[in-house]
Amino acid sequence: MNKILIIKSKKDAASELVSELEYEGYEVKVDSHDELLNLIKKDNFSALILFTDSGDMELISDVRKLNFKIPIIVISESANIQDKIYAFNLGADDYIQIPFSEHEVLARTKAHIRKLNNLKKEEQLAAVIYSDNDYSSGTIGDSKVYFDRLIIKRGDEEIFLTNKEAGILQLLYKNRGKVVTREDLIKEVWNGDTYITERVIDTNVVSIRKKLNDTGKKPKYIKTVFGVGYKLVDEE
Repeated sequence: MNKILIIKSKKDAASELVSELEYEGYEVKVDSHDELLNLIKKDNFSALILFTDSGDMELISDVRKLNFKIPIIVISESANIQDKIYAFNLGADDYIQIPFSEHEVLARTKAHIRKLNNLKKEEQLAAVIYSDNDYSSGTIGDSKVYFDRLIIKRGDEEIFLTNKEAGILQLLYKNRGKVVTREDLIKEVWNGDTYITERVIDTNVVSIRKKLNDTGKKPKYIKTVFGVGYKLVDEE
C-alpha cells in the first residue's frame, strides 16, 4: 500500500483531504513541521504533501537532502510567482494554491506516484536488459551524469539533481545537437502542466549549468536558443 505523508501545522485542517486519500486506498499519516525530517528518515513514503508558506520553504531542500526521489506537493496560500519558482528550485514537484480542491490534490498526487513507480520499473529493467545507450547515464564534459539516480559525478564529488533537473538534462542529452523547445520541456518534464512558466524552466537550467560547472558568459554545453529553448552540444 502506498503511504502518503501530510505535513501541516493543524492536523484537523487536512481532514477532508485525508478522507479522499484514504478512500482511494492510500495509507495517510499527518504530522507537524517539527517531525517532518524524522519521519522522512524513518519511513518510506510514496509522496509528501507539504502545507507551508514562504518562511518554511527551506524544508523542501532539507527533505531533498534525505530523499531525492519522493514527490513533494507543496500547498500554500501564496500566489506570488517568486514563491512558486523558489519552491520548484528547492526541489518541489508541484505547487497548489489555497483554497484548493481535494480532488485536484488527489489527482496530482496519484500522477506523481504513478510517475515514480514507472521510474522504479525502468530502473529495474535497465539493470537487467538495457545497454549503455538507454540514457540512464551519460557523459557531459568532465561530468558523468546518472539520470536515473539523480546524480552528477565529477571526480570524487557527487552533486544531486532534483527530479526536474534530471528530467530536463536527460531530455537534452537524448536530443543532443538538436534544439529542445520550452514547450517540449513542459510536455515531457512537467507532464504538460499549464501553470509552469518559461522562467521556471530557465531557472532550472541555470541550476543545472552550475552543477555541471558550465558557468560563464558562454556556457560550453547547454546553449540557449533565444526565444525557442535549449540545445546540448559537445564541448567546444
